[in-house]
Amino acid sequence: MPPYPKASWVSESWWAPTAADRTTTRRKLAVLWSKAAAAPKPRHKEFVDELKGWSGQLGDGREWARAKYGPLAAFLARTDSAQDEPAGWLAVSRMYADYGDPLARFTAGFAAAAHEYRPRGLPHRLGDSVKCYELQVPPTVRAAMVREHGGVGTGGVLDSAAAADDFVADPERHHDDYRALAMRRYASVLLEKMADFADDPRARAAFTEQIAALAVFGDPEQPPRAPLPEEHARAEQLLGVQIRADPRLREDPDLPEAYLRARRTLLRWQVEGRELVDARIIYRKLRSARLDAGRAEQRVARSEVPIDAELLSVHADLAIEPAGYREVRDAQILSRARACLSEYRAPSPDGSGDCWEKSLALGVLAAPGELLPASADPAELVRTAWKQGCDRTGAARPEGAVSASVEAAARLVDALLFLAVGQVTQVRDRPELYRGAEAARRTALRHAEAEATLEGQGFTEGVPW
Repeated sequence: MPPYPKASWVSESWWAPTAADRTTTRRKLAVLWSKAAAAPKPRHKEFVDELKGWSGQLGDGREWARAKYGPLAAFLARTDSAQDEPAGWLAVSRMYADYGDPLARFTAGFAAAAHEYRPRGLPHRLGDSVKCYELQVPPTVRAAMVREHGGVGTGGVLDSAAAADDFVADPERHHDDYRALAMRRYASVLLEKMADFADDPRARAAFTEQIAALAVFGDPEQPPRAPLPEEHARAEQLLGVQIRADPRLREDPDLPEAYLRARRTLLRWQVEGRELVDARIIYRKLRSARLDAGRAEQRVARSEVPIDAELLSVHADLAIEPAGYREVRDAQILSRARACLSEYRAPSPDGSGDCWEKSLALGVLAAPGELLPASADPAELVRTAWKQGCDRTGAARPEGAVSASVEAAARLVDALLFLAVGQVTQVRDRPELYRGAEAARRTALRHAEAEATLEGQGFTEGVPW
């Protein structure tokens, strides 16, 4: 089979709306690329997600890619900061044309392959939610492709320029090498999600039927186990040693966010069986935390405005009284949180716009006093809005909702608010919140729960935090 269509349309500043505005980001470049790429091509969301994922892989430590496209392109390909670097973005575009595009087409296509095995005959209110599960398949294939070559037809795709060239010359030749792995991943997702439908015999029967059909590809892969108490202790001990050894870390305003990210990585490494030697990963997490913080909107003149304590109680598993939130240092907290959430791609079932849950969360951040007054329960807000949406349309759920039930919608709105607010209310805004290991531990657990909720809906692009 011939290779995928070549992006012959790449030219200087092709992404720029005007000659004077050539600043862009990796995500914006990927979105424009997906729209401009020749058909046949994957669905937009999968294409964008996978192009971003492969961009990061190509830019992260691949010396042959760095040598071919330059250090600036390698940097831009693996970060999400806005940069006015037309020469660098052109080099990134050429990297995409040579490797990113064909690799993204290949892995994104496995979402459509999984779609063929989706549980069928479900009510509309469930069917659209189940469609999101297939989005978890392409990243699994991508991870298998870049791991060390196993000698059985998989892995090692980016080990060298020669290996990458061989793959993109005819990607479909390798389809069967990864199909079984992809389908096992989808079976494991269905197996995990079936537990959410314990009270729905019809849904469970549909899931069971497709899991059985997928058995020809092998046993489903089991989800990772939870970290053990001693692994939590080991991660925190190593981080404590690293922080005490470097006074500069303790003075860094982005330390709380970097600590949570580093801790999560150290826990994952231990679950994967890697031996921990130190916690120097925190320096890398500091860099990423600074880049993410840089996305916040520029501060404006207004400051010191009261905000409902219960709005920010979505972030309240910390060891602090809610009253600590009553005077937030400036009004841009909510504005920045809303800007941060706006950048996160959480599409409606038909992909035409934001899902209902994200729109509701944005509304809360735009007018907290109106939608969520003091002493209000965020879950009750979702239940009320859900009922109103159903009443308007006469459907089982509001138009554009991705959740199968109002309870699931409440969890999703809560997760979106928690992560958005948590991103922009770091130590520089409320320095007392992150003092002590217990506060950091509780925040990390809540953060993991929120991320799991988003991943459960197939929102795998990653929130810009």
